[in-house]
Amino acid sequence: MILGENAYTITRQDPGAYVNGEFVASPTAPVTVRGTLQPVTDREMMVLEEGVRRRARYKFYVRFDEAQSVGLTALAGDNGTSAAWKMTLDGEELEFQTDTIRSAYRTKSPLAHVRYVLVQREGV
Repeated sequence: MILGENAYTITRQDPGAYVNGEFVASPTAPVTVRGTLQPVTDREMMVLEEGVRRRARYKFYVRFDEAQSVGLTALAGDNGTSAAWKMTLDGEELEFQTDTIRSAYRTKSPLAHVRYVLVQREGV
């Protein structure tokens, strides 16, 4: 368990497809994961691309085993995947931007987790 962990509903949007010349969006698939939200620090914002930096809102930590069980370890563009993950928080739609596998504690039993940066949806 990660300190301050809460349940959040996130939505997976797989890419759509063209059917008879018309684009058909794929259905969304909401899943619930337990994680923790923290503000993005200035130092962390500096490593993001400039266009993304201005939209960064939160860091979202999820235990690796839980993230892997719902497929959250593959973000759009990673290894050819094109699924997009989104979360709505206080009426604001946020997109998952990056993921980095980290160990939270330097002990014999590290707590593997995945860190995501949630950014404001582009064009809003």
